Amino acid sequence: VTVVADQRRNVGDILASVRKTDIEGLQNISIVSVFPLEDNRKAVTLRAALQKATGTLTPEEMKACEQQIIGNLGNAGFPMRS
Repeated sequence: VTVVADQRRNVGDILASVRKTDIEGLQNISIVSVFPLEDNRKAVTLRAALQKATGTLTPEEMKACEQQIIGNLGNAGFPMRS
């Protein structure tokens, strides 16, 4: 997932916006890369590690986790990069 943030925003704020919400199956969220953009913005790429306590996540469960993460980031002011 790649989001856009103001250059002055700390990438820790991005991680915190995902971690503060209970997303079933989310084991870890980390920064893969940070790339400067025009207009004092940056693109931040995240990697999420998903794991189910019992069994394997279904494609539907993985998609639901992804949508929750994207929704949380958008609500926190970090829209997806288009």
